[in-house]
Amino acid sequence: MIRAVLSKLIRTTSALVLLGTCVVAACGDDDPGTVTITGTVVSFTGDPDEDGPLAVVQVCQLATPNCMTTNADGQFTLEVPAMSEVGLTLVLPDFVDTLVADVTDEGINTVPTITMPSNEYMEEFAISLMTDFPIRTGLSFIRTSTGAVDSMSIAGATYTLFNGTGTPYYLDDENVPSSSLTETQESGIGGFFEMAESGKTVEVELGGAASNCRPGAAWPGSDEGRIQFPILDGFVTQATVVCDAP
Repeated sequence: MIRAVLSKLIRTTSALVLLGTCVVAACGDDDPGTVTITGTVVSFTGDPDEDGPLAVVQVCQLATPNCMTTNADGQFTLEVPAMSEVGLTLVLPDFVDTLVADVTDEGINTVPTITMPSNEYMEEFAISLMTDFPIRTGLSFIRTSTGAVDSMSIAGATYTLFNGTGTPYYLDDENVPSSSLTETQESGIGGFFEMAESGKTVEVELGGAASNCRPGAAWPGSDEGRIQFPILDGFVTQATVVCDAP
C-alpha cells in the first residue's frame, strides 16, 4: 500500500474554507473578530476503495479547548480568530494524529478537505524510513505544486530546515519515502521525520526548482521562499506550498 499514490494525501489537504469575516461585534484594527471555517475529513489507507469521510474526528484549534467533531459526512465547522495564524489538530482512533496550519485572512485556502492517514498505512511509511511507529516525534508532509487549476506537482524542489531539527526525505518515483533522495520527484512531496522539538514552530526554505514560493496551507516564513508550521510529538503535520512553474 505504500506504493499507492501518496500525492492524494497532500493534494487534498488544506482544510480551511472561509465562510464569513467579522462575525463578532467589534471588528476594528485591534479586534479583527472571528471567522467560521469548515472542512471535510477523509481517510487515506492506500486503497481508494476503502477511503471515505471520517465521522467523530475531534477537530480542535491548536493549543485551545475550542473543538468540534465531524458529522457522518466527515464535515466540521469551527469559529477561530480572524487575520491570524491558526492550527488545527485532528484525532481519531486507528488514524494518525494530524496537524494542519493556515492563515485566516481573505486569501485563505479554499480546498475543503483534510486527509488523515490510517495507522496501518503510516506503519509501512515508517518502515520505509526505518523510524519508529507509532510516531514518537514530529513528522511533516510537504507538497510543492504550481497551484494552478491542474495543480501540477514540481519535481526538483528542495526543502531545507532553516530552524529546528529533523531528517529530510522525499518520495521516489514509486511514491515510497526515501531519506537518500535530495529533491522532490514526480509527486512533488517530501518532508522531515524525527523532528524532536515538540511544540516548536519550524521554518523550511524552498529551493532547487521551486521559485517564488508562498504558503498554500502553512504559515508565512520570515523571508521569501520560506514557510513555517508547528510540530507535535506523535503528529503528522501536513503543508502545501505554491511556487512558480519551473
